[in-house]
Amino acid sequence: MSDEQQSQSATARVHLGILVVLLIGGLTFLRWQAAAGPLETLADFERQRDAGQVNDAGWASAQYHAAHARDEQATRWRVSGYATQGLLGALIGLGLIVSGRRGRPA
Repeated sequence: MSDEQQSQSATARVHLGILVVLLIGGLTFLRWQAAAGPLETLADFERQRDAGQVNDAGWASAQYHAAHARDEQATRWRVSGYATQGLLGALIGLGLIVSGRRGRPA
């Protein structure tokens, strides 16, 4: 491979690595937010319930969704958990960036 081709390949790896890090980081954050939302909703319902302003259907729905969110939060660091996958994706992206930086000719 010529120096120009190596430089283009290295630049492409750096750009791909940056894209992967940003995309995986964003998706992981959004997944965390999606799990945190039902827990916040349940907390709001509990405050309203203390004041006697909650209907039973809303309360049951909030409990149901919060239970699923707690399950997801509890498994976030397992092999198939969103935090583990986000970390692995970020490491792959960083690996692409480093390999692209080292692959550039002097």
